[in-house]
Amino acid sequence: MTRFRFGIATILQGAEYPQLREAWQAIDGMNLDLITFWDHYLPISGDIDAPNHEVWTLLGALAECTERVRFVPSVISTARHDARLIANAAATVDHISNGRLELGLGAGGVPDEHRRYGLPFPSAGERVARLEESIRVILLLWSERRAHFAGRFFRLDDAPCEPKPVQRPHPPLTIAGGGEKRSLRIVARYAATWRAFNTAGNIPALAAKNRLLDDYCREIGRDPATLERAEAVTPPADWWTGAPDEGVAALRAYAEAGVNCFILAARPPFPLQQIERFAREVVPRFRTSVGT
Repeated sequence: MTRFRFGIATILQGAEYPQLREAWQAIDGMNLDLITFWDHYLPISGDIDAPNHEVWTLLGALAECTERVRFVPSVISTARHDARLIANAAATVDHISNGRLELGLGAGGVPDEHRRYGLPFPSAGERVARLEESIRVILLLWSERRAHFAGRFFRLDDAPCEPKPVQRPHPPLTIAGGGEKRSLRIVARYAATWRAFNTAGNIPALAAKNRLLDDYCREIGRDPATLERAEAVTPPADWWTGAPDEGVAALRAYAEAGVNCFILAARPPFPLQQIERFAREVVPRFRTSVGT
């Protein structure tokens, strides 16, 4: 039986920290599974001077101020974050949350962000290669007492990472990517969850990529059913507040394309009453409609 999860992306752009904390604690008490937010140094659209808090600091705060909900950064850019820092920071956050972190990773994008911060922006191929090597380094640091590695981008020489994460064998990885030749193969090999990328609610494209992911999983002897598929869902305009049946129909269309983790964006000021109504009315109706 397919397991479905539901998450809220709390958009950081324009949000003050008290708003975020209030939203996270409210969502923690709802019939929802995940909280997520992006990893960017600045807003990626609109007013670049709007508030946009830093991802690792927020992950620690979210871990401390909630008790139940799981959470995933969507996604940490391996083009901007060093894999050795990611491994140690994520292990710490996993301890703060008592094992509720799901680590989201991606090759990175938004060249204007790199330009403004004076950061290199390699080719897509190099960024994907760095993503895969970053994953290998992170998993080594999480699993080996002392890690050794010599690669194209990173080197480890008898390197510890203590304490290890709470979750065993390690926090689940969410990997974003859409490239059909390389990125999706990385997803099939390493990810617990695929975060759809560059599909923008295109149901036929989602279905096609999910079929390809199934093939890649089978090639390496993995059961495709063990790979969760997550997508940012663009809902009918009024389904937060007054159209639960339309919400169920929209979710079913995504589910038929292979999606089983639905992420809905909420912008500040966060509509907590509407989100609670979605969790109370739409989610149970959807689960009933698909027999879960």
